Amino acid sequence: MNTVLKTFTLFILSTAFAFAGTQTILETNIEGEARQLNLELTTDSRSDITGMKLVEINNGRVTDSRSFNSSQVFDGIVLHEARGRQVLTLISDNFAKHQGGNISVRYLFNGITGTVRTMELDLQRDGDRWVVVDAGKVVKGMFIYKNKKRLVGEIGIRSIRLIYR
Repeated sequence: MNTVLKTFTLFILSTAFAFAGTQTILETNIEGEARQLNLELTTDSRSDITGMKLVEINNGRVTDSRSFNSSQVFDGIVLHEARGRQVLTLISDNFAKHQGGNISVRYLFNGITGTVRTMELDLQRDGDRWVVVDAGKVVKGMFIYKNKKRLVGEIGIRSIRLIYR
């Protein structure tokens, strides 16, 4: 009887943690660069969000990884920074770890004037999976176009094109 109890306990513990893990929700490519930025969610055994992770991949190899707890999205998660300026940030005012919420993608359009633009997306739960949605369409990734000025170089992000599934 003791062996059955141990086996049952081990089964319950292993299934409780079997579904915890990570899921890539956005794959971002940048004009003229080989690197890719992947935004991943870390989830618990109930598939509730416990955190986010930004993984930088360069030529097929992970070159950097930064983790954020789920509450940091209220203050803004800086995905890319250059010359001390926040170039690409995710922020939400209604995020919930069990149901998602609105996500604002703020990006520096013009670093000379300080102009910032915003794109609104939704993070939605689909059973045990999470999806990013724009106007009812599931988003797989983003392609970032650089804003360049002659003689100055890159000054921000000109536009972001969403890639749908």
